[in-house]
Amino acid sequence: MRENNFAFAVGRVRVLETRLLDSGKFERMLEARDADEVLRILGETEYAQALAAIKNQNDYEAVLDYERHRVFALVRSMLAPEREIAELYFLRYDLHNLKVLLKAEMTGVNPEGLADEGVFGPQRLQAMISRTGVRANAAGTGTVAVGTDLEKAPDYLAQWIEQGRQAMASGDPQAVDLVLDGAFYRFAAETARQGKWGILERYWLGLIDLTNAISTARCRRMATGSDF
Repeated sequence: MRENNFAFAVGRVRVLETRLLDSGKFERMLEARDADEVLRILGETEYAQALAAIKNQNDYEAVLDYERHRVFALVRSMLAPEREIAELYFLRYDLHNLKVLLKAEMTGVNPEGLADEGVFGPQRLQAMISRTGVRANAAGTGTVAVGTDLEKAPDYLAQWIEQGRQAMASGDPQAVDLVLDGAFYRFAAETARQGKWGILERYWLGLIDLTNAISTARCRRMATGSDF
């Protein structure tokens, strides 16, 4: 992120932090007599806008969904000058959806828990997964899977889908998670490096190290191979 954009975003976030629910608000809600009193307390906070927009205020999940969408819209607006950074953040939801969809296909169950905050969205991603063939990648160094809408997808996403399908052959849903996590983190770190976003590159590389450490610990506990 360029210096001016970074300074503006940080300043705005610092202001927004002052509006977060503090310990006093949480204590009041914990001590509330009933749900109506909790909602009244939330009405004194940033959640007031969400409460006003929802017809049934007792539908707390709808309130949380509204607030999440509002915050994500704010993040997108702050990152608009650096679209690639915004996409890296929201691609994590596409990664989640891709895992869910592939594992649902693998196990023969209906996909549940899909997120709609990604760059591509669950419906479009579902259409991409319906593979019908292969095509050459942009670099001309190999092929990627082709689905109903996949030819319109960037190469990295098509490659993730193909790598996920290859992992499905192991018969272990966890293999899909690990393969796709690795593909995403490598893509994120390389995107940050090419954009000369030093802070973000260090962040993603650190996250890769952390993920590797966690995976290693899990492998030792489960007595699986290091390739996992």
